[in-house]
Amino acid sequence: MEKNQPLRDVALNFGDRISSVTEYATDVIRHGILSGRLSPGSALRQEDLAIQLSISRVPVREALRVLQKEGLANFQPRCGFTVTHFDMGDLLELAEMRYSFEVLALSKAIPHHTAATLSALDECLFSLNIAEKAKQPDERQKLHRQFHMSLYSPCGMKRLMSSIETTFDLYDCFSRIGASQLPIIQQYDIHEHGLLLGFMKDQNIEQASALLRKHIVDQAQMLIEELQKLSTCQEKVAQC
Repeated sequence: MEKNQPLRDVALNFGDRISSVTEYATDVIRHGILSGRLSPGSALRQEDLAIQLSISRVPVREALRVLQKEGLANFQPRCGFTVTHFDMGDLLELAEMRYSFEVLALSKAIPHHTAATLSALDECLFSLNIAEKAKQPDERQKLHRQFHMSLYSPCGMKRLMSSIETTFDLYDCFSRIGASQLPIIQQYDIHEHGLLLGFMKDQNIEQASALLRKHIVDQAQMLIEELQKLSTCQEKVAQC
């Protein structure tokens, strides 16, 4: 893989799966960011990306606007697009927002869950466990999001759910970008998900809420500690 063309081989694997050129460009660039091929802060030059993807600049520009809305890209006049660079403060802020929103939604949702919705959560958790063991990060991420949104959706609070989805996706961008820089990181604790579902089935709002808060906070703290270790190692290498 040439250093100045980090997406060329990725693009070859996406061509047959996409329904439009813009969707194709969006998926390839998104994969490049989340996989670490495009590092935080790096420039996303439309002409370079168009050459690597063998398409015109128009769908590339549209794709970058989509990624900007997702929080993966930033735009500055006269500077263009760059890969979003998150810092530890961003992670802590998003984690606090997540547990504030999600604990509230969970407490409101638990009384409204039915046998059918709980069964669907069981199936989702089973599939998530399979994806985790099979080391399928994209499928795992999709199922992880589906599991959490299904926990909260019976709350019936549309504005709260909209805030949860936005915050969850931004936090996920950070965790996936950060995790892509680490050799080993356990992002999803299947055991805690199972315990959480058990508390819900028992209608135990207090314990379910406490566990959800712990789940989010512990995950954020783990990521911060690992990123700090990596940063320290990189600084030591740079000094040699």
